[in-house]
Amino acid sequence: LSALKVRGGEGAWGRFVAPTLDSDMSAAPATFEDICRTWLTHHLDEFWSGEHGEVGSLLQGSGDRAAEIDIACELGRGGQKRWLLGECKWQHQEIDHWALKQLQDNAGRRLGQANVEKWLLFSKVGFDAGLTAREDTRLVTLGELYQG
Repeated sequence: LSALKVRGGEGAWGRFVAPTLDSDMSAAPATFEDICRTWLTHHLDEFWSGEHGEVGSLLQGSGDRAAEIDIACELGRGGQKRWLLGECKWQHQEIDHWALKQLQDNAGRRLGQANVEKWLLFSKVGFDAGLTAREDTRLVTLGELYQG
């Protein structure tokens, strides 16, 4: 609080918060996931025009049996139900095919044989050249998130 009094909001932000935000591995990834979910909420019409549930996350189990899905949105109902599922990576290296495999494995553990409309991968720094977007996969960069 004394930094706020002495430096004001912008000064305290610039001196104490902004320089460490990227390296705070408890706050940065969770904030990035929230931003990615918000982006999907605003761009949902690109993926699905029908009825859908809320954009959220799914978590099941712990340890070796954990199945975390950073972004999940149920599409449609009943026998027509499909999913949008996403993985968010806040890390300093490009994302490769292992992120997609991890997401698909977690989806299998959490949802079984779910019908997935689109796999979404979100990356802070981009994607490895070996990972190409297939028709059922969307790669979203930090720049695209900032574009709105």
